[in-house]
Amino acid sequence: MSTLAVADDIVAILVIAIFYGQSPSLMWLGAALVVLVALIIMNRSHIYSLIPYLLVGAVLWYCIFMSGVHSTIAGVLLAFVIPSGSRVDLKSFANWSGERVKEVHETFTPDEPVIGQADYLASVSRLERVARHVVPPATRLERKLYPWVYFAILPLFALTNADVAFTQTAIGDIVSDSIFLGVFFGLVIGKPLGIMLMSLLIVKTKLSSLPENVNWAHMLGAALLGGVGFTMAIFVANLAFVNPDDIMIAKVAILAASLVAGVAGFAFLFIQAKAASLKGLRFEAKLASPDNLQTFGAQEAQRRYERELQYVREQIAKNEVEHKK
Repeated sequence: MSTLAVADDIVAILVIAIFYGQSPSLMWLGAALVVLVALIIMNRSHIYSLIPYLLVGAVLWYCIFMSGVHSTIAGVLLAFVIPSGSRVDLKSFANWSGERVKEVHETFTPDEPVIGQADYLASVSRLERVARHVVPPATRLERKLYPWVYFAILPLFALTNADVAFTQTAIGDIVSDSIFLGVFFGLVIGKPLGIMLMSLLIVKTKLSSLPENVNWAHMLGAALLGGVGFTMAIFVANLAFVNPDDIMIAKVAILAASLVAGVAGFAFLFIQAKAASLKGLRFEAKLASPDNLQTFGAQEAQRRYERELQYVREQIAKNEVEHKK
């Protein structure tokens, strides 16, 4: 679902950039292309510091803004060039870092000033330099932005863009309006239908396959939830309509469709889960292999998961034995 939400927002941003921007300036678009190439070179050069990407990204945003294309596209382009993978072999890093910690402990002299302990500072610098490459820059940026986005930016966006001021227009006139019908059924029916058809096309052409333990009923439930539209849908509505009454009707349709799609998707998946439970089916999700894990903490999470799973299996076996008695 998170992948679907991200892809949905990226497509919406592309629609905004293409259809709701001004006549583009080729000079500024050329400048933006040069900046983008510089960011790609930084990525290929394995620059893992966030500050250079943010500074050059600000220049990219300014160039796109001046070009007449909607500047939200700058965020999408910047996200693609910030490194998202770790170049460190996490298995060997665990052993190597343990040795470096011992080395730091052995070279540290409590009675001497730290500034004069060259061996100690060298060991700490080596450990710090390698450790910075364990967590990718994209992950570090995500962690820093997470509280600001979810506790500040999104609430402010909702307060400033989701306001629905009902005028003297009757509810019956609103729900029968062509704008309401188009937006509502586009989200409730059109969007899930598009998700299902595209998923079916990708699977049938063998470009991809369904995830483990996922069937088409699960995909339908996820597609229904895909009809929930809020941030980008309201953003597009504000750009697409000029008349305040039309904007209000579109927002009402978005909120109504989001409610219906959310309830329908949840109910459908809940019924599917109950039906599977009655049949005695139980799905066990597997974490990623240790070779693909991004942090050492994830390895510990996998070990904890395996211990908990083993405990559950033992309890099930114990209950079955007692039931037979």
